[in-house]
Amino acid sequence: MDEKTIQEIEDKYSLVEYEKEEVREKALLLYTKREWETLLDFYFIDVISCSVDDVPIEWRIMYHGNIFFDGVRHLYFWDEFMENEGYDYYADIDLHMFMLNKIQEMEVSIIEASEKESDNYLLS
Repeated sequence: MDEKTIQEIEDKYSLVEYEKEEVREKALLLYTKREWETLLDFYFIDVISCSVDDVPIEWRIMYHGNIFFDGVRHLYFWDEFMENEGYDYYADIDLHMFMLNKIQEMEVSIIEASEKESDNYLLS
């Protein structure tokens, strides 16, 4: 697999427009972008290795997708840009469970926000 820099990934997917959150002791980056209250785009990026200065030098997109008012509508496992479509050699199940649980938390948040928005619309 060719190493991709974070700049290449951010450029390819316009991630500079997304909020970036370091999770799991900087081992993962979560990029999120709200299109409106009831739609969230996200990318989970796994930090594979860092330089001596703790600067990430190898990355891979683990999951990306969209969450709408009715739940996760699109969920992709890895990416052709990273040359790792849907395959994980010696998979870290705890890592996958962590990301899927986080995706589920975001899903619940979007669904709850859309229900409040719907209730407010009905009351007006």
